[in-house]
This record gives sequence, C-alpha cells and structure tokens, in this order.
Amino acid sequence: MSSIILIVEDDPDMVEFYKAAIESLDFEHIVCTSSDDVVDKYLDFQPSIILMDIDLPGSKGTGIDITREIKRLPEAENTIIMIMSGHEDNELIEEAFRAGATDFSIKPINPTILINRLRYWHYFHQTSTEGTTYSQQLGAVFAHIPTTILVATIDGTIIRFNDYAIDRLELNEELLKGQNLMDILDLPATLLSDLDEKLHLFQKTTLLEGIKKPVDIHLYLTAEDEDEGVPAWIVAMIDL
Repeated sequence: MSSIILIVEDDPDMVEFYKAAIESLDFEHIVCTSSDDVVDKYLDFQPSIILMDIDLPGSKGTGIDITREIKRLPEAENTIIMIMSGHEDNELIEEAFRAGATDFSIKPINPTILINRLRYWHYFHQTSTEGTTYSQQLGAVFAHIPTTILVATIDGTIIRFNDYAIDRLELNEELLKGQNLMDILDLPATLLSDLDEKLHLFQKTTLLEGIKKPVDIHLYLTAEDEDEGVPAWIVAMIDL
C-alpha cells in the first residue's frame, strides 16, 4: 500500500515543514514546486496523499485547477488531496471541495495537527482502497445482471451501479453516485439500522426527481470480513 505523499508547494520553508512531518511518520515524499509537473508526478508515483498549495507558479493553473484535473483520473478515486492555503475565504474553500479536495487547512498549520491528519488520512486511504477493490469486483458481476443494481456503503451512500440503473431509472451518473439510498428511494426511516443479512422487500416506491413508478426493491446487507479488509455493503436490486 502506498505511503508516498506528494508535496505541491513552491515555498522552500513550507516544503521543509511538510517534509519533517512526513518523515516523522516514516512515509516517503515527492516534491513539486510548479503546477506544470504535478499530474505527471502523480501518475508516476501514485501517492496516497497530496498536500496541495493553492497559489502555484506554472502554466497549469492553481492548486484547485490541478485538484480538479487529478480527480478526473480513474486512478485518483481514493487519493486524499489536502488543500493548504493562507487564505481563509469561504468561496475559495467551497470551490476547493467542489473540485474534489478531501480536506482544507489554513496556513500556518500546527505540526501536531498536520501529523495526526496525515496519519488519519493515510489509514483512510488504505482501508477505502481495499474496499474499492472488492467493490469493483462486485460491479463487474452486477454489470451483466438484467435488473437495476445499486451498491451503497452501510450509511446508504451509493458508490456503484450498473447500466440498468441509468437506463431504466432514467437518471444520470451525477444523480446516482454519492447520493443516499434514502434520498432516492421512498423507504422507511429506520431502514439502515434495521437491515441484516436477509433479503428485504419493499414495494411501490417513489424515485428521485418525481419519477413515480411501481417497483419492487430487494435490499441485502452483505457480511463484513475484517480479516480480508472487506466492509459490509448494502445491495439494492430494483425491478421495474
């Protein structure tokens, strides 16, 4: 599992500050001082975390522009991008998160806080990547099943779906990925806490954006495998 952290920063003092925090965790680091080579360095080394300054020299734009470009890459689905800025501006913060930033910190940041954030985000990257591998295997199977399949985390956040979910529900990817099952399906409020490893059937459900069709929804909670690093998933099979 990658323990490489990419530092994107043109201030030499800040680079040394970040390096000291990273080395205290026994992680490796790479440094980019310009926006021009960030994406290439990312693809070459596949870092688990990027410390991204907003104001960068170079022709490829700001740290937010680079964040947006990296987050479009399939390889970057689980990459943690921590935006670091000396500007505490709400619009800037909102823009950073819309571009795909995972975290936002105002400079100067306390070194103890930085070390603990790096430790937490590395652990998060490690566990989420293991889960994504399993999720991708599920998706490959579900893609060929002739019914609508939605796969969600145990809090209901949709992370995977097959083509039938788009075609038959008449919803696009932006309306599905990242949405919560509770927002898309008209289900009991206690659904998530009541699910167990049995098949649950709900009927005549109202769908997102006013799409009202009588449907059968089969919900199943998969088993967690802590030894293999496989989390539990909620699988929803929808028959229109």
